[in-house]
Order: sequence, then structure tokens, then C-alpha cells
Amino acid sequence: MVTPVLPVINDHFALTSVSRGLLSVVDQFDPTWTINTFDPQDHRPDAPLLREIFHEQFLGDAVPYLSDDDGIRLHVGRGPLAEGPAADAVDQDNPDPDGWYRIRKRSGGQFPVEYLWAALPQQPDDDRPRLHPDVVDEWAIEDEHRVLYRKEINRFYYRTDDTKQPLKRDDVAYLVERLSYALQRLVEAIPYKDVYHPKEPLDVTQLDGFELPVGGLPDAARDVLCIEAGARRDETIKQYRTSPRDRVRGGRSFPIRCTDHAIADDGTLTITGELAYDALFADPATAAKVAQRIRVRGSNGAGSGSWRVLTRLASTPDTADIGSTSGRPEANIDTAEDIKHSPPVVIDDLDPETGTVVLTAMPHRFQRHGSRFRVDHCGWQTPTGSNLEDPAQPPADRDGYVAQRPPVQINTGDVYMLDPMVDDFGAPKADRALRRGTIEHNALWQHLQAYQQSGQLPPVALGAPAAITTFCERLTTTDECLTPNDAQRQFIAAIDRPIVPLQGPPGTGKTSGAIAPALLARAYARSSNNQLFTGLVVGPSHEAVDATLSGVAACLDDWLEAHNTLDELELVRVLPTAPAATAERVDTDMPNVDVTYCGYHSEDGTATLRRLANAMGPGTTSGASQQLLFATPPTLYQVINTVAKTLAAIDGTSAPAGMRYPPGLADVVCLDEASMLDLPELFLSTSVLKPTGQTLLVGDHRQLATVTEYDWEQTRRKPIDDLQAHRSALEYVQYLATTAQPGSTTAGSHQTTVSMVHSRNDDHDCTGGDQ
Repeated sequence: MVTPVLPVINDHFALTSVSRGLLSVVDQFDPTWTINTFDPQDHRPDAPLLREIFHEQFLGDAVPYLSDDDGIRLHVGRGPLAEGPAADAVDQDNPDPDGWYRIRKRSGGQFPVEYLWAALPQQPDDDRPRLHPDVVDEWAIEDEHRVLYRKEINRFYYRTDDTKQPLKRDDVAYLVERLSYALQRLVEAIPYKDVYHPKEPLDVTQLDGFELPVGGLPDAARDVLCIEAGARRDETIKQYRTSPRDRVRGGRSFPIRCTDHAIADDGTLTITGELAYDALFADPATAAKVAQRIRVRGSNGAGSGSWRVLTRLASTPDTADIGSTSGRPEANIDTAEDIKHSPPVVIDDLDPETGTVVLTAMPHRFQRHGSRFRVDHCGWQTPTGSNLEDPAQPPADRDGYVAQRPPVQINTGDVYMLDPMVDDFGAPKADRALRRGTIEHNALWQHLQAYQQSGQLPPVALGAPAAITTFCERLTTTDECLTPNDAQRQFIAAIDRPIVPLQGPPGTGKTSGAIAPALLARAYARSSNNQLFTGLVVGPSHEAVDATLSGVAACLDDWLEAHNTLDELELVRVLPTAPAATAERVDTDMPNVDVTYCGYHSEDGTATLRRLANAMGPGTTSGASQQLLFATPPTLYQVINTVAKTLAAIDGTSAPAGMRYPPGLADVVCLDEASMLDLPELFLSTSVLKPTGQTLLVGDHRQLATVTEYDWEQTRRKPIDDLQAHRSALEYVQYLATTAQPGSTTAGSHQTTVSMVHSRNDDHDCTGGDQ
């Protein structure tokens, strides 16, 4: 069986037969499958059955067996069962076998090529097939051997043992048709398939001209999203299948011992605990060494803490003492994969030095809601409360009873494992931005389509070129500010084209010398003309976003030290939760800048987003709003969701509705570390860009690309490979620039035919002039 199904069978299932032939495998998976299913006796009434034609070394691969204690005894002889090696085990009153066992007559159960040679000529004009009984006369062999060779060839050359009818080409074609049917039945019978990927039937007579449909880039990007999420899920489940001790050695999982728990008025559960490596490792030195490998974070840094699923370990090992190779088993877990249904928790605080940890479990139970990127999770229950709708119900009837698992019990003193989740919270958001009906409104997608078709892009005008020139001149003459060099000035001044990429290695001034002044210059130009300005700055992680925010805030602080313009520009950092400590802010040493920190999970954060939304909407007083929002792509989705609920002009109250808002919301979208953003994140980030807006892509083309679980270099998915949908945002723009037919690319030009200005800061210092 040489099909794409074979790796799935090999990797995930144990076969009952030594043969991996298609018919052997389908016989195992489909209980209704019989030889008559494969070879109906009435399909070709004028021809022998396939089981007769292709019996030799293919369809005749099953031998009778007799049950014998804990095993079976095979009869591989040609004579009757009662006369073979198993004769002593045969019941003389009932000599029938107990069953038939498929053996492997050929490697992998592959089809004998001799049948093809017997049905097809070697050359198209030959009058006989390649393998023919008379070919023996042409061989240089002893005459006494010719009879044996001819007899062997006859097994493949003739349709039946009477050697009257030679094999026909139609016989082989019909066999292929029935094997295709068998493969279809096997695919249908394999359990655990993804039901969200329906498979349309194919006409086997049209296979010669069949190829996968190549849709647009958004469709291919959605495929990338699904494949990546599936690969991450499979890798996580693979980790679940290892012992707790092996999981914690990798650093992504860790054990805790609950020391306290409390339920707040809103139903949120707070779990306080201590790292419990001693529960898995008897040797304190080993436990301490493994504890140093932990690779998770709490909320006491940029963004929210890591998400994990919480599974209680059995109080007493089933198979071994603590410190053995097996470690502790999980409680109430029938299969390792069931760990994915454990309740999610957020790591609020983690201090490896003191060994303390604080977790938060939500008051609601996480559910899949039809998403291919998430799973249902069971509930949690403490002696004082639960997140189940009705804890008084019998366990099997409770809403928290998922995958035959009761809720996880939270008790002081119990030990728990925290493992990575299979859920992907960001993927559904990007997927919605890529769907048909939404992506058509994405201005960047419209710009890219125009570039592919004509090599040119429509002009944009973010402000008067004279205002940009004035801003750059003032930067040069202001002692407090960095002086941009020629490459940086070129990037800052490129306001007449929709896409502006900039690449360069770390330390070359991309943030302080290019991104920060470019964003401030656009705000300055809009403000000088009494126009509103909304910019979005997006990065692949909260740490990356904070680094860019720090550079922009520092540049604005230096500017305001000497100038009274841009004082109305508001810098807004959007996070799941706002930082609790002053030390976590980027503006602590900036007297002229006060960054607005907005945690969208809080009431104050929601109020801030609604205020900003009203400033973006139609009817806002000119000049009243200048704002730069800093966020990751998933966080930006929450911003768009709140804006859609706030602005009556948007037809709908969801984030996709905001993405379909024709006028758009953002004048500029700047993507920093664009080599670490994939295309789904790119299109989510630009989903509310105005049709006349601009996309700035900044990154290092020599930096590690987006982290993937799937090996895209080996992909066989033609649409993805043809459209290069697996590339990073920066890589794709570079690829597009080299494959389309661009117009003029003169660096200092303001021609409207210029599609992109591609500034490179590769091998020289771009940190600007003296301060």
C-alpha cells in the first residue's frame, strides 16, 4: 500500500497482520469488508473474478489458521489443512480453519509488477506484452529449466489456471478501480479523522487530469493556519503520552502542590502553590536541577501569563515508588490524550527562586464552540465551590463532565501537573480575518492583488510631503533627537506608497532611527493639516511590542523636550491585563510622555477602548484625535471587537464586522519583527487599515523566521507551495517584489508608479547622527 494513508496507519495504529497491503488493512478497519465487497461476482459476468486473475502473490495472500492456546498456527502449505504442519491440531470432525490470516508475500503487500508486464507491451508498437511465455526461448538458460520458467510466467500471463485467456489491459484497469474503492472505504473507516475537512469523492477515470484547486492567498493562508495548529496539537499530545517525569524535563510542564485556594465573588478560582518536583524525583539535587529548566512565565511581565491545563496526579503511584522511571500517573485519566480536556489556568505569578506559584482558573468552563482550534475542557471543583452549572447533579449529567472525565478536584496538599494546552487562542482570530466576505475588505490584500496584476500600486497621501520634510529637518536640528541617516530618511519620507518594507540586522537603528520617527512624522503631517491620525503598531510578542513602544516613547519624549507639537498624540499599550507595577511601564523615566496602559479584561480598559473607538469613528472633530495603539495580533482582535460594539456606523458588533467596515480605521499599520509574523497574523494586523492607508514592514531578513511545527520545505500541498503562503510577512513581500513586475524603485522618487521602497540597512550602522 503506497498511499498518503500509509504513514497515518504506521504512526497511529497497530496492525493485526504482518502485511501492510491495502486489502489487509481495510479488512482490519472495516468490519463489513469481505472479498465479495472488493470483488463482486456480478460486476463483470463475462470475465473471471479478480480473485482468480490476480491470485498469485497478491489476492491470494491469506492462509488458514487454527487457534492454539494464546496464539495461532498457520497453514502455509498448498494441500488440505489436515495434511499440513498443523495436522495434529485439526479437529477431524470439523476440519475447517478457525480463520484466515494475511501474510506478507511481497514487501509491504505491494502489487507484483509482473502483471503489468504481462498486460502491457514494452514499446507502444510491440505486438505482444513485455512478459510472455515465449520470451523464455530468448533467454540464455539451460533447456531443462525453460519449462519451470514458462510455468512461473503462466501464473501472471493467463487469467486462470486453464491457460486459455491471456491477461487483458482491462483487467488491470478494473483492479485499479476496485483498489481505489478499497482505499476510500479505508479512509472512511479510520477513526479520529478531522470532521471539519470533508473529502469530496473523485472520479477515478479523471485522475490523469486531477490537481488540487489553487485558490487565492487567503485560502492558502487558512490552510497554513490549520496545518500549523494541527502540528502543534499533535506535538503536544505526543508530549502528554510521556511520563510526568519526562514531561517536566523539557521545561514546558511542571508539577505544583496546592497550598491554598480561594473563590472570588465573580467565581474566579485562585490557586496558590509550590513547585513540587520532589513529588517526581526522590533525589533533591535532581529535583532542583530539573526545576531550573522551567520555561513558562507569569503575568508579572509583558502580557498575560502562560496558559496551562491542570491535571491532578494520583496520590499513590500505581506502578512504582516516587523516583522511579515511570513517575506518578494522572488521576481520572484513561488515555494520555484526555489531558487536553483538563481545566485551563493562567500562571499569574511564578518565582522559581522561592518555588511559589499563583494560578487563576476561570469561573466558566472552556468550550470548543465548533472551533477547529479548540477543545472542550472539563470543570474544576473545590470543597467550597465549582465552575459547574449545577454541582448537585449526578457527575455523569454535569455540564463539566467532558470526555468521560469528572471535574478536577482542587484540594490543599494534592499534587498537580501543568501541561501545555492544545488550544490555539490566536488562530481562530486570524482565521476569521482570512475568511471570504471579510478578506475582500482588507486594504493590504487589495494592494497586494494590484501589485501582482500590474506591478504598480495606487498612490496614497498620508500627509503633505512638505510636512514630512519639515519634521525631518527639525529632527536634524534638535539636539535632543537622533539625526536620521540617508537610509532612515528615505524610509521616513516614503508616504506616497501603500507598502514600505525596511530590513536590517539588530543594532542598526530600525526602531529608534526609522520606526519611531516614521510614525511620528506621519502623525505630525496629519496634525499639521488638522487631520485625525490612528496608527497601529503590531509585533509577534508582547516583549517585541514593548521594545517598539519604548523606542517610540523615547523619540516622542525627546521631541516634546524641544517642540510643542505632537503633544496631543496618545500612545496606548493594549494588554489583556494592565501592568500592576510602575517598574513594568516603559515611560517611568520619560517626563514628557505618559503612556496609556489599557487592559481589555478590566472595566477601565474597556472604557478606554470605547473612548478611542469614538475618536476613530465618523463625525469626530478634526484634529481632536491623534493616537498610536501598540498590540499583538490577538490583542488587536479584541480592540477591533470593542470598536465594533461601540461605533454605530459599523454594521455588526463583532471583530469581523469591524474588519468589513469600508472606510477602515487605521491610517498606518506598522509591523515590527515582520520576519517573525506569518501571513495570517499579517492580514489580521491590517484588517482595519484604511483603503488609502499604509503598511510598514520592518524586520531582519536574516533573523530566524516564524517558529513552525510543520516542515514547510517538505510540503506537498501544491496551493500552499505555489502561493508561498507559508512564508513570513517580510519574506512574502520580498518574494512578491522579485516575482511581480514592479515599476520604478528609485529610492528618493515620489512617482505614483513606485510600488514599494525597499530600504536595506544590512551592513552599515544606521543608528543616526549624534544626539
